[in-house]
Amino acid sequence: MPHAARPIQGDGGQTTRDCADAQPPPRPLDRRVFGSYEWFMKRIHYASGSLLTGDEIADAVVRFAATLATNAAAAEVRAPAILDNGDIGETLLLLGPASQILAETEKFDGAELHADDFVADLDKRMDAFGPQRATFVHQGTDELEGLDIDLM
Repeated sequence: MPHAARPIQGDGGQTTRDCADAQPPPRPLDRRVFGSYEWFMKRIHYASGSLLTGDEIADAVVRFAATLATNAAAAEVRAPAILDNGDIGETLLLLGPASQILAETEKFDGAELHADDFVADLDKRMDAFGPQRATFVHQGTDELEGLDIDLM
């Protein structure tokens, strides 16, 4: 049985192409294709400025800002970034419940900035907020050391 032919869009439907020849849609961009001299990092837009930083760093800052907003809290963050002159530096951000942050991919002609200690510190600070809903206590609190009942 022959394959069905379908019109090619945009030419008035006069030309046909065999459906068996149809190609799947292109795959998402593979950042490794660009080689070691061109990296994609993220630019964080915040208030009236922006900063260029590594993907993991930007993702951690945005997650931390969301955690602060959920908990109606604010915090100071000193994030590693690529300065305007190309050097690695530090930026100070004040994040709070009303912070509006946008992080977008940007091409960078240099090595991607990594700061595993910074990301781990933000993860630890986020974990300190604890679960977002009440949990059930399976046992009593009588045997817990250091528990101040007046604060409960």
